[in-house]
Amino acid sequence: MKKAELLRTTKLAERQGPWLLLSIISCGIFGGWALASSAGALANVDAHWFAAILRGYTAPGIALGVVSVLSMLVTGWYSVRKRRRPVGSQATMMTWLWVHVYGGLVAFVLATLHAGPGIVSFEFSSGKVLWFLLLAVVMTGVVWRLVYAWVPPVAGPQVVNYSKAGSARRAAEQETEIEKLAAGKSRELHEAKALLLAAAREGAELAAIAARVPTAEQGAFGEMARIALSRHRALRRVKLQDKYTKRLQGLRVLHVPLTLFFGGLLVVHVLGAFDVLPKTLSPETTKDGPFAAFAPSESCKGCHGAIYAQWADSMHAHALRSPLTIAQNNLDVAISLKGAAYPDPKRVCIHCHAPTGAMATTETTLPLPGGAAMNEGISCVACHAHAEPSVPGGGGFRSQLLAKLEPGRKYYGPLTAPVGNANHRSEASPMFQKPEQICASCHNVHLDRDADGKIVKGVDLVLQTTYDEFREYQAAGGGASCPTCHMPVVPGLTRAADTALVPFEQDKDAPPRVVHDHSFVGVDYPLDTVQERDPQAPKRVALLRGAASVAFEAPPTVEAGKLKFQIALTNQTGHNLPTGFAFARQMWLEVVATGPAGEVLFSSGKVAKPSSDLCDASTLDDDLKKHVVGCDAADPQLVNVQLKLIDRIAVLPDAKGAPSKDDRGEFVVVGGRDAHETVLQHPEGGAIARKRPATKEAVVPLRPLEKRTFGYAVALPRGVAKGTGTLSVRLLFRNVPPYFVRALGALQAPDEKVKVGALVDRLQIVEMAALKGAF
Repeated sequence: MKKAELLRTTKLAERQGPWLLLSIISCGIFGGWALASSAGALANVDAHWFAAILRGYTAPGIALGVVSVLSMLVTGWYSVRKRRRPVGSQATMMTWLWVHVYGGLVAFVLATLHAGPGIVSFEFSSGKVLWFLLLAVVMTGVVWRLVYAWVPPVAGPQVVNYSKAGSARRAAEQETEIEKLAAGKSRELHEAKALLLAAAREGAELAAIAARVPTAEQGAFGEMARIALSRHRALRRVKLQDKYTKRLQGLRVLHVPLTLFFGGLLVVHVLGAFDVLPKTLSPETTKDGPFAAFAPSESCKGCHGAIYAQWADSMHAHALRSPLTIAQNNLDVAISLKGAAYPDPKRVCIHCHAPTGAMATTETTLPLPGGAAMNEGISCVACHAHAEPSVPGGGGFRSQLLAKLEPGRKYYGPLTAPVGNANHRSEASPMFQKPEQICASCHNVHLDRDADGKIVKGVDLVLQTTYDEFREYQAAGGGASCPTCHMPVVPGLTRAADTALVPFEQDKDAPPRVVHDHSFVGVDYPLDTVQERDPQAPKRVALLRGAASVAFEAPPTVEAGKLKFQIALTNQTGHNLPTGFAFARQMWLEVVATGPAGEVLFSSGKVAKPSSDLCDASTLDDDLKKHVVGCDAADPQLVNVQLKLIDRIAVLPDAKGAPSKDDRGEFVVVGGRDAHETVLQHPEGGAIARKRPATKEAVVPLRPLEKRTFGYAVALPRGVAKGTGTLSVRLLFRNVPPYFVRALGALQAPDEKVKVGALVDRLQIVEMAALKGAF
């Protein structure tokens, strides 16, 4: 049969050209889609399928990843086809070979588009490892294909085929033929046979051996020599076949294991990319590492340098390390909440002071086990992992808190067009347009003692109502939000990720942003570090000075030897003043009347130093008076806007014995039988109003935007002439009373590392407002 008759026409699918063209077209279509999406050119058409972020978690990225994997599966079919012909597989091996080659290349291109800028990021990730692994698979495959194109033409003339077993079998058969020819012959022929088997003999060497063989056996020797020479050629082919087979199949040692390893890692990557493990495993089992339920704030520092620095100086960051927090939490657990039968009461403080750390442990005392990451307080993730608002006050309870915190690496914020980055997914949430909804989680603090699903003052434990107060402010027409005062816009800072490197950490330059101060400035400061470092002091003072105003309702007058005047306080905030744990906040009026020579004619609310206590009758008449320093007697004119924390509450009955209510329709709460002021939070306790001795009026915090007047009528020494006196008024604030700190310190165990009582000298008094008048 002629050679031409052995050849057949190559089908279109068996040629390289069509597959090359199809690959170029496919990559062009998907590449155009990826580029158009990343440029934001088609975001107006469909923001989902043409998302401006080209990352594996966006719709374009997921689609490219899925198509890439499908292409890999089609590519892998070549290996299945090589070993057996599956039912319905009509394509030839040559067709599947080109599918294997170009399918793999297309898969690599699509995987590259799927990864986007993540390939060049500094972040170590399973996706990046996968990409480099796929590159290795593709490169070993390409080199392997080139070897297949180069080796056969070189090896063909020398080996004919690559069957080592066939050549070895032929050599063995030929040796047997030689043995048969030598059987029963002379010793000389057997010696010649050994020489022929030992090496290929030709020419003079062969003639010399033949000369030793008897004439009668020359014919047998000639046949033996011919077969022996053929045998040596077969043995030589075995070596060549081994050599070229290793060249052809050597890359399989890399290509195949790399492919199998890639498949396994792909599963891990998908599980990680969709946060499957953090979402399915308990937070206690994923405290840290790549599958941690909640990332530590330290991981945000690399890109959000300015925001991280602001947060690091905040009381949010210090929320769980504050000596007062540690002391009060541990004392509550050991004393006032010991044996409490209510849901979660022993962990209410920890849940709000460290939402993400609390999820990873069931510990009830502080500090939490696990080091700095567990004790970092209210972390970045605590706010930005909120997909939707939690129930006001729900942050103190594990079930409600965990239901609203999303484990993983998807973070929410106010931006509708975030820029992609190497560390997390970004998504806009309507909740951040009303950020007070996040604050509501922990800035209402209460315990539903009767488990009826309602919080009622006088029945349930109510310790803080800041969010409810803010809602009252909104209902009255107030237009500010919590960030207006506590997270003001930072002038000159136009990048939220100000330290992120483009394109290694941030995909591209972001447009100018409005960045809010993440110092979360409030009235608290860390007592353990304030002497060495207090970076928030100017912000704290400014916040307090903008919170209220004081004015004379009418000019001071002297009538019948008495100085009379009225001071109006106006709350300029969106919540009560003071708010929060109002039983631990002191806002009071310091009033000093001086004569013409500067002599003090009258004073109220004046303290010698920040660690000196107010001479408040409500405390001096109760158990905590032993911790009061700087008072000989009660100050009858004192206006101290501080609630009183007691261990047992009751509802004030009206004249008919029915529960009395205030103008808000809430029960009027008073002390129960044998109730005493305390520094611990008892489930049966709560906060009640103090009374001003001079007027017997209840002094409660000012409601949002409320103006309240306090009247004074004090006797003056004889001889004070009209128009010669000066009246100085200051509204002062102290975030915690000195006796509170001393009382906590006195309850602490001797082995406590930080004795809070020793920190009382670090208390500060801030002047909120001041005025002067003549009389």
